[in-house]
Amino acid sequence: MDIPALQHQLRIFALERQWGRYHSPKNLVMALSVEVAELMEHFQWLTEEESRQPEQAGADVAGIGEEVADVLLYLLQLADQLGIDLETAVTHKLARNARKHPVPSAAMSEQGSPLPLRGPTVKPSMTVYERITVRAVQLLAEGLTPVEAWKQAGLVEAEAPGTRNKPCPRSAFVSLAEHGHIQGYQADAPTRSLTQNAAYCLTGAALLAERPELANSRTRLWEAIRERTGVSRQGQNGVVDVLLALRREGLLVT
Repeated sequence: MDIPALQHQLRIFALERQWGRYHSPKNLVMALSVEVAELMEHFQWLTEEESRQPEQAGADVAGIGEEVADVLLYLLQLADQLGIDLETAVTHKLARNARKHPVPSAAMSEQGSPLPLRGPTVKPSMTVYERITVRAVQLLAEGLTPVEAWKQAGLVEAEAPGTRNKPCPRSAFVSLAEHGHIQGYQADAPTRSLTQNAAYCLTGAALLAERPELANSRTRLWEAIRERTGVSRQGQNGVVDVLLALRREGLLVT
């Protein structure tokens, strides 16, 4: 997005219509608040969960996009009127937020001694589906549903949507969570059966208990799962990654 070009376009737009005299900072802030209120109306009667997927709740997603654009346009005009360099302001604000809210390296006990952070940690050496699994577990702890946790965790990854949205690892994670197989997640009574991909994870966990060395090779582990379950599918398609990520962190309840 070219911010200066957009601001120039907005200046010309207002000049051609002789609106410039109305665009004082006070008026722009008031107009901005109106647009934010109109944006809020789209979410007024949605539940928390519905607001995360408004299209499924019947909300006017195109209208939401228009209101978001209106808010942005007024912010651009306000910054232009006040001579605020938005790129510099945002960069400085992000840096200030990082100093104000540093990533904690450890929690503190009541006695003041450091304790390891609860929950898994994403590591660079992990595969994409291991990273998504770990982030999804973190999001479960924040109150997201398994479906939404997996979706949000995948958005962090730079891979193409086809990779992030691959159904096999997603169905394995979601079904394991829904059936109470992820430590610390209080699942409601499941409304659907355990998926085959989740069942492969549980079979793999049993195999790893018998033969821990299988954890050193995804290929050998998947071959062992295939042999025990009789599945004909050649590739593990990310299912083993979900299994290994959960098992490594001690989060898989069998």
